Amino acid sequence: MREETLKQFFLGKVDAETLAREVLGSINQHDQIETSIAIKDMEEDFTISRQHMLQLIDAALLQQFDQSALNAVAFALIASDRF
Repeated sequence: MREETLKQFFLGKVDAETLAREVLGSINQHDQIETSIAIKDMEEDFTISRQHMLQLIDAALLQQFDQSALNAVAFALIASDRF
């Protein structure tokens, strides 16, 4: 998953389905317990607003992406030095 794609989702330039495909493609399930997520950092900082978080929640509630994708996005946001 590229952080830039997540930023573009927040800016309304990428739809939830496109984000979900990229996110799910970045998840590697090693076994029943261990999972890794490949994340490519952005070049610049981006400040997340309350509205951005509501976009994620709305997309999940509308089932535009599943729990695994939402979990991966949450992990990326927490782990990022740019968000």
